[in-house]
Amino acid sequence: VVTGTVGATQEANLPFTVASVRSEDLPVPTMSAVQELQGKVAGAIVTNSGQPGAAPSVLLRGATSIDASGRSQDPLYVVDGVILGSSMVDIDALDIQSIEVVKGAAAASLYGSRAASGVIQIRTRRGASLAQDNIHFTLRTEYGTNQLPKEFQLTKHHEFLMNAAGTKFIDGSTGGECDFLYCGSLVLAGQTATYQVTSSTPGNAWNTFQDGTYPGATYDQVKRFFNGGNLAQQYAAVEGRSGNTNFHMSWTNLRQKGVMSGQQGESRNTFRLN
Repeated sequence: VVTGTVGATQEANLPFTVASVRSEDLPVPTMSAVQELQGKVAGAIVTNSGQPGAAPSVLLRGATSIDASGRSQDPLYVVDGVILGSSMVDIDALDIQSIEVVKGAAAASLYGSRAASGVIQIRTRRGASLAQDNIHFTLRTEYGTNQLPKEFQLTKHHEFLMNAAGTKFIDGSTGGECDFLYCGSLVLAGQTATYQVTSSTPGNAWNTFQDGTYPGATYDQVKRFFNGGNLAQQYAAVEGRSGNTNFHMSWTNLRQKGVMSGQQGESRNTFRLN
């Protein structure tokens, strides 16, 4: 572990926490490289808004402010030694060699006040780990759908008394059948009974139930507004090593529509060369 103080130090002797996640620990890549930390680093809280293309939010040191509006509490991102600030760039998860997470005040001593919320250091692939005169090709295609995790169960029943056929309502003033728009005084289901058998209490709005299906057309507005969209991702990479020269080149094509109707979603092409 490189600490930036007097050289390499054993992890057991460090006064702060450094968590490391390597590519071998990430068998299934995600849409965003930062999401790989979820469940792999103790204390790291990764939240995603669900919007296609939106960078996930990472909290390493707990809530540092009650009101964080107008400023970020995300950690400082360092990719291959380059400080990128508190926003994650579009790096494909398959291009990552390892991720180191530094938590604690010691991170700020290395990078300044920008690292007050911790540091996430990402190293990308460069082909240096391959054998001499070896070239490695990677091709990956992914296809899936986006759906709401849970839908609202909208009721199709009403609390007004209807006739036996379920097509007309009972008018409270006349006792006859009428259409909904022309009823003078609707009666709640169960209120026509004079007394209940158990408590001898007149039927009212608090002891009735919805006993009929609405005769008109009903619409599930949640299903009409949110439609599951497709996602597709293609990844191609080649890396090699010959003598003192090693390289890694990759290309990613991502299309993610999301779940909202009328939105184009995310369309991204990424090219990387080390």
